[in-house]
Amino acid sequence: MFWGIIIFMVTSQNFNRVAKALGWHMHYGDLPMSLLAIIGLSLMAMVGLSEAFRGAFESVKTVQFDAARSLGMTNLQTIRRVLIPQAFPVALPMIINMLINLIKGTAIASLISVVEIFSTATQAASPNYKYFEAYIAAAIIY
Repeated sequence: MFWGIIIFMVTSQNFNRVAKALGWHMHYGDLPMSLLAIIGLSLMAMVGLSEAFRGAFESVKTVQFDAARSLGMTNLQTIRRVLIPQAFPVALPMIINMLINLIKGTAIASLISVVEIFSTATQAASPNYKYFEAYIAAAIIY
């Protein structure tokens, strides 16, 4: 969830300035927090999966490519028939680990929104001191 925190911090501090420079009529408060969570989790998944496949592709020995070329295979055939079948079993544990990390990340992202719901309930209850009703409403929303 490290990427999500970085996305949140960078966008919260610089979004209004960048939007004004680009001529957009949008402010940071207009962005839904779920969009920032989706962007952060997507970046985390892209980095993790690219690293998993890079390591898996490097695990295939170069002798395999020479053997495929000696059989007359093209580069696409070599990738499809030699590289992927040998690299996928190596990448599978890392892919599953990335999936587990994404599930954990979505749980953390939902906790961030829960904090927002409860802080909104606290702010709504502060003028009339009806905290119990506000917290019950927040629990029902959650």
